[in-house]
Amino acid sequence: MSALPYPFRTVGILAIVLMFTLPPVHGSTVDRLYEFGDPGSPDATLSPPSVTVSANVTNGAAVGFVFNGQTLTGDGAGVSGAFQDLRVVGSPKYASISGQPLGGSGFGIHFNGVSDYLVGENLNNPAISRASLGYTDDSSTPAPGPLNYNNISNRFFQLWVKPDGSGLNNGQAQDVVLDSNQHGVRISAGDTWVLRYGGNDFNSQVAVDTNWHHVMVARPNGPANGSMLWVDGIAVGAIGGGYDGSATAPNDPARLELVVGANTSRDETGFFTGGNANFFAGTIDDLRMSVIGDNSSDVGPPPGQNYGPFNFAIDNEFAAAQLANLVAHPGDINLDGVLNNLDKNAFIAGWLHENRINGVRVGDLTTLAAGDLNFDGVTNLGDLALMQSALAAQGIAGITPAQLATPEPSTIYLLVLAGVCGCCRLRRCP
Repeated sequence: MSALPYPFRTVGILAIVLMFTLPPVHGSTVDRLYEFGDPGSPDATLSPPSVTVSANVTNGAAVGFVFNGQTLTGDGAGVSGAFQDLRVVGSPKYASISGQPLGGSGFGIHFNGVSDYLVGENLNNPAISRASLGYTDDSSTPAPGPLNYNNISNRFFQLWVKPDGSGLNNGQAQDVVLDSNQHGVRISAGDTWVLRYGGNDFNSQVAVDTNWHHVMVARPNGPANGSMLWVDGIAVGAIGGGYDGSATAPNDPARLELVVGANTSRDETGFFTGGNANFFAGTIDDLRMSVIGDNSSDVGPPPGQNYGPFNFAIDNEFAAAQLANLVAHPGDINLDGVLNNLDKNAFIAGWLHENRINGVRVGDLTTLAAGDLNFDGVTNLGDLALMQSALAAQGIAGITPAQLATPEPSTIYLLVLAGVCGCCRLRRCP
């Protein structure tokens, strides 16, 4: 059998090298799930004697069940001892979520924009959150929870949001979700989406309207990548660097409460002083909070585990629905339901395309159109390996180095050789 011509040999080596570096397909681990009355949720299922008074989950009814003298909406994720229910303040109501873009059914919670909010323990830094082994109370006394989140600091949350017109065009800012003051999504006084991270805000300048929107805030890969904000699968905000995950004083940022629908703050004694400004008007549905990382080397007890990496294509609920065609037809970057030369040519045209917001590289549904198959914000060698595999599976000729104008084919070849050498060193090849 004759040898393949040079370009195909190069790409073949590339695919072999990059099979060791491509991202895993599984996603993260849900830590909290607030479904706000959906069928099967705590609000819809808990009854005496588990609670004092059951929730009346009907459209327009007051939110929550009563337990230990408090009105709560339930967390449906986690294990016994790790549920973090939210206290209901004001008079939020269960609301139908008909019209939600993914065809959701059941209920969300409607906030009046005047006095309604939910409040509870934050997730912030998972390693010292209320359910973690590393938790300490306000007096710095250890009060370990049942979950081993030691050294886990990456996390995200996502939810559906439908703002009311009454909260817009009035010059008032709105806090949609603040997980302490370190992670959050807000609406500016000018009615644009705002990312909160590390106590700082990034105004996306993307207008807010009264339609349903899927919103995600993620700190996926440590301080080098910072935090990102996506609205309907499109990256609109980013802030680099780390966040304050310390909790040495009662009013440290890491101790500030999780608040849905208003502001969060504490005084120096640790007393909650939030819930008095920036009230949100509208409906919120399905708030999910997840952890990212692998601490399986921590022996515990209980032992740590691999909580999974961040995978935008799986973890972002809106994107996952849009990418159903990509799962069925890998490499279909224009999402028309078929992989063909249109996708191949689009990949070539998008080679080395990079998407940066505020200096942070971030992938989304738009970068896919430029060939960013692993959603890391740049179309490069990792994506090339995925595309080559997809093209080969369809019997379509692969992309040659000569077709990738920058860098020059010789540069690609050198990168491949460097990858082979690096792979051999890591895997102790002879």
